[in-house]
Amino acid sequence: MKAIKILAATALVAFAAISCKEDEVVTPSYDNGAYVGVMSVEYQGENYDNENIQVNMAVAEDGTLTMDIKQIKFVPQMPVTVDITVPGIAYNEKDGVVTFSGDNIVPLTGVKPVERYLVTGLTGRIEDGHIEISLNFGSFPTSYAGDTIAR
Repeated sequence: MKAIKILAATALVAFAAISCKEDEVVTPSYDNGAYVGVMSVEYQGENYDNENIQVNMAVAEDGTLTMDIKQIKFVPQMPVTVDITVPGIAYNEKDGVVTFSGDNIVPLTGVKPVERYLVTGLTGRIEDGHIEISLNFGSFPTSYAGDTIAR
């Protein structure tokens, strides 16, 4: 009889352990996207609009987003266009809306870090094929609005 009570208690503990699942982690399902739109940079009190700028958003291996800005000339005085990468952007997806943010991120040109233009105050949203981003590159307020490029 004692053995049956011990066996029943053991079974009850095992059943309780199985039924007490940890909260399931929901992995966002955002699929990488490419957008084209207008990037606006505030420089010396004036806004400079750069049209037809492509921004690619991709999920990195570490589960963050990476933003690639293609062929941007932030202000007319820039002698060349550059590609800028902003890695390590935290994001979340709920009901088809992707929100993202980041602060104190060192952007890259190629693999070269560009500490001078530290990204701060980054916020953004992707919904229904439209993206909006706000951030500072160093002391330069920057915004972007674009739409998905047809694949």
